Amino acid sequence: MEYKDIIIISDIDGTILPAGQEYISNENVEFAKKFMKEGGIFVLCSGRTRSSLAKYENQIEPTFVSYANGAELYNKQLHKIEYQLDVSKSVVDEILELFKNNDQISISANSDKMIHLIKPTDAIIKYYKVADIPFLVTEEFPEHILKINVSGIKYTEIEIILKNHFKDSFSITPVGPINIDVANKSSSKAKTLECMKLLFPCRTVITLGDYHNDKDMMKMADFPCAPNDAIDEIKNISHVLKRKCSENIIPEVLEFIDKL
Repeated sequence: MEYKDIIIISDIDGTILPAGQEYISNENVEFAKKFMKEGGIFVLCSGRTRSSLAKYENQIEPTFVSYANGAELYNKQLHKIEYQLDVSKSVVDEILELFKNNDQISISANSDKMIHLIKPTDAIIKYYKVADIPFLVTEEFPEHILKINVSGIKYTEIEIILKNHFKDSFSITPVGPINIDVANKSSSKAKTLECMKLLFPCRTVITLGDYHNDKDMMKMADFPCAPNDAIDEIKNISHVLKRKCSENIIPEVLEFIDKL
């Protein structure tokens, strides 16, 4: 199959960027650019905000970028927001009230541009600094909130509290062992896939992902592909690649496309 007939929607952390690695590898970047040069559409799709994605956007120069687990899709070629799904500021207040007595919990309200750390902990501040993720410690909420991140204890414990309170009113998604994102009910990486299919209905969609927050888009893709070290829940619904995240999967993905 020719690359001009393909859309690749790729997660970043744990998929094409190993934990502890500062930049996407030169090999992954080279093959992503080769794919786009030959007519392919490449979408970076991450739970990160625009500020923490900027250096990876500069590396790959993707066609589209999806921020905050599909809460916003930005068309880099046309410099246009295709959609943006906000969360009300009142939801932040409710979450702050739920966890006000838990000193282990940090809460941030994330816009498309910056992480606003509303309830900070020393642990999350240290993590952001080590990971070189831009953030503000502030009591001021951003104008547009794409997601609210709650972290500090096992995600399963946070998830129970949030789902008991909000029921099915919001998207509540694990994004790490001690991290949960709360977003607009319509917000997900699958929403990004749906929008890309509407924009380019004749193209085949290949998704790359490794974790719980990738599951919906992986289930909707024509060909979901997972690194060999993805969680089992993702590998069970995907074409499992021979390479692990740390072994640069994009060249193998292009080999997979070449055989379609």
